[in-house]
Amino acid sequence: MYKESSGVTGGLLEEELLGTMDKKKYLQEARRHLTEKHHLPKPVLNEYERMVEYENVQYNFSRLLKEMVLSRENVDFIDYKTSLKLVEVCQPDGSSPERPRGFFGRSLYQKIKAELDRLGQYKLEYFSAVGSHLDVKHGIDAFFRICDSSGEELTTATLDVTMNPNKVGGYKADSVAIFPSGGLDPAEDKGEYLAQVEKTFQELWDKISSELEK
Repeated sequence: MYKESSGVTGGLLEEELLGTMDKKKYLQEARRHLTEKHHLPKPVLNEYERMVEYENVQYNFSRLLKEMVLSRENVDFIDYKTSLKLVEVCQPDGSSPERPRGFFGRSLYQKIKAELDRLGQYKLEYFSAVGSHLDVKHGIDAFFRICDSSGEELTTATLDVTMNPNKVGGYKADSVAIFPSGGLDPAEDKGEYLAQVEKTFQELWDKISSELEK
């Protein structure tokens, strides 16, 4: 679990709670999209990439991805809809959208799935977006997609996990789960953890149920 006496960075918290993407694959797919979008003969390299090429050292894909998504240059911006698609196709090999790897994502998935099963035949999928454009530019760390029995998408519900209750720019996700900076372990802090799961689930379910009722 991520609980540590010194606390952890937001990225580490998010990855353990929600799971990870395939960062190398995401970087490749994002670069391909941006190159095609701007009709470039080849990808535009950021400062870190130029340094790596010049010094001929091995890429640190985590840093490379961070440099891209934090860029303020318009050439590196990816819109919301495309960001969702990139996250979907860049989940780790061997993972399943029906089996979240992060423990908080898994807890939420199980509760949402139970409610959907009670209502009828629905398919629920989960995707971690930690470290992506969807995360950094659009404020969404993970999302749930609800489909009907034929696989047609009905709605999505988005999630943001943070240790900052006063996030600059406000929140953009359907539900925001605020965790203490010192950590929260499901075993050691069971009551507090379950309360956080329930609160977040209710916010996500409010969005999902309202869409399904339309």
